[in-house]
Amino acid sequence: MAIPLDPKLGGRCIGPESLEVADLIVSTTAAKVSAIIRVATWSDVSHTALYIGWGQVVEAIEQGVVLRTLAAALADDTLAVAYRRPGTSPTDALRVRDYVGRQLDKPYTKAGALGGGLGVGRNPHYHPYLCAKVGIHCELGDNSVKPYASDNFYCSELVLGAFRTVGIPLAPIPPRSSTPDDIVTIYLSTHLLYVGHLKAPNR
Repeated sequence: MAIPLDPKLGGRCIGPESLEVADLIVSTTAAKVSAIIRVATWSDVSHTALYIGWGQVVEAIEQGVVLRTLAAALADDTLAVAYRRPGTSPTDALRVRDYVGRQLDKPYTKAGALGGGLGVGRNPHYHPYLCAKVGIHCELGDNSVKPYASDNFYCSELVLGAFRTVGIPLAPIPPRSSTPDDIVTIYLSTHLLYVGHLKAPNR
């Protein structure tokens, strides 16, 4: 499996105190829409959020880009796993936080989420699953990084767009072509650190 679904199988349970600003959280719920997303993206996860400190996250959900408490964001989750980009300076972490803060109240895009799930706009030379499975180092740099702007967002687009704008893109795919599973793939390619499970089955 891409990530341990049970901390007893290699993961660890953590609390909010283990999180840092700009940590990425991938999650899933028992809701039907979550199941559809997971099937469409061949993934164990269906959502991405960004931790901004003080027990709060910013995420793009059906209501738009919102600020919520971590507790509220995780309330319906059956699985939630936190990752961290190693080497992110405190200044860059705050810039990532400020980027998502500037997007608050922008609308959610179902069309964008569908396009990301279908892989629209992906680099045809980038095969993240293969890279991760065979241990090949996927090159995630981008020499033409520009601030990412959009009038609407879906979850992984918001998070990856924030890191791209700061100048530390996590993947060579356009944020609008991303899926929550890309966060897991980036972790498997050793570009993210596993922080721990915030929620796990039967926890």
